[in-house]
This record gives sequence, structure tokens and C-alpha cells, in this order.
Amino acid sequence: MKFDYEHTTNSKYGRIYMILVHVLFAVVMAAVLALVFGYFVMLLWNAVIPDLTGTHAISYCQSISLLVLARILVGGFSHHGSGHGHMKHRKARRDYEEWWQEVGKNSFENFKDYKHPKE
Repeated sequence: MKFDYEHTTNSKYGRIYMILVHVLFAVVMAAVLALVFGYFVMLLWNAVIPDLTGTHAISYCQSISLLVLARILVGGFSHHGSGHGHMKHRKARRDYEEWWQEVGKNSFENFKDYKHPKE
């Protein structure tokens, strides 16, 4: 089987290919960062908490679980304000433009005539 796709951003398949590459890169980087951050949580926890409280040290898997639990309790898994905010803004702008053409322009002209009557 031969794949003869042009992998540039000018072709349809090139754009799809680039999107897939970026998504894959983002997923891999997120996983790597989570694992590295979990390792540092384990190191910090084991350096501080056992001496302060007399508890035992935690393992790497427990530190990852602690990160997930903290994320659920503190932040949840929703993305507040990111992602589709520009779409809502675009729709609101389009709705405003429609309102302005139907109602707003006449109302504004009436208001101007009321405030500054022509003599």
C-alpha cells in the first residue's frame, strides 16, 4: 500500500496530518509533564511530611494519585474560559449586529433627535 499524500499545510491531508501531529505532541508532553511533576511531588512529600507528622513515605504511584485527587478537589477537570470563548464572542457580536440593523439604529436616531432636536 502506497501513501502518496503531500504533507504540507496547503493540502487537505497536510492540514489533517499537522493537526494530528500537534495533538499527539500535546498528549505526549502532557503525560511527560504529569509524570515529572508527580516525581517532584513524591520527593517533596518524602522530604517534609514524614519528619513533620511521623507518617511513612509515599510511592511514585501514590504521588500521582495525590495529584489527581488534588486536581479533582481544587480545580475539577473543566477548562474555565478556555477553548470556545472566542466562538461565544463571535456569536454575540453577530447577534448584536443583527439587533443593531433591526432595532438599534432607529432607536439611536430617535434618541439623538430627542436629545438634540433640529430647529
